[in-house]
Amino acid sequence: MIWSQGKNFASSRYLGVQGQAGDDERVNNKTVANSNHPIFVAHTPSPPGAAGGEFDDLLTWIPAGQLYGRLVAAGVLP
Repeated sequence: MIWSQGKNFASSRYLGVQGQAGDDERVNNKTVANSNHPIFVAHTPSPPGAAGGEFDDLLTWIPAGQLYGRLVAAGVLP
């Protein structure tokens, strides 16, 4: 899984942590209680003021073999 905190990362703060403008972004940042889990939230972006807060995180899933192949091609892995 590849995860980006989206455009609001540099500007938004929720409970003092940068990059989280709402509840779903807090889950992705693992800053909520009992959040030591392999779960990420992905859904349609929502604007500031939406129920649950703004959400602009980007997630995509790729197979591990494809990721390693791209890292090798980029010269990051031998």
